[in-house]
Amino acid sequence: RVECARKGIALPLCLRSFLDVKVPFLEMVPHGTSSIAGMLRAFGMEQVGRSHSGIDDSRNIAQVLSRLLSQGADTRCTHEVQFAPPQVGVEGGDGGCLGSELSGVRGCGGSGKEGVANGEKGGARGGGRSGARGGRR
Repeated sequence: RVECARKGIALPLCLRSFLDVKVPFLEMVPHGTSSIAGMLRAFGMEQVGRSHSGIDDSRNIAQVLSRLLSQGADTRCTHEVQFAPPQVGVEGGDGGCLGSELSGVRGCGGSGKEGVANGEKGGARGGGRSGARGGRR
């Protein structure tokens, strides 16, 4: 959101809500570590590539998400980004994602669960986790 605002680009609608894979992982493995490496270890999976490489991290998160889906985890939207309405004449102001089947998807509130909208970082569904397990955000 900040990067888009800095460059004068409206944040597309399909990027305004998302799933933080750590949320369903910690619901399924309450005492697990929510790092990518920790999630992979908890499921007995091998890490692909190197940590903090965008493509390798994406592949590893996809492995974890695949396992979560196969075990019936709730993988609906967990966060929603607050945004200002698109400005007229600003690139991307139509709110859609070109070439994406997600361009018409509603935010967290449209998933059947109560949506959460807590500023730039959003919030975990169900009001977040309590205790010292907050981790990095």
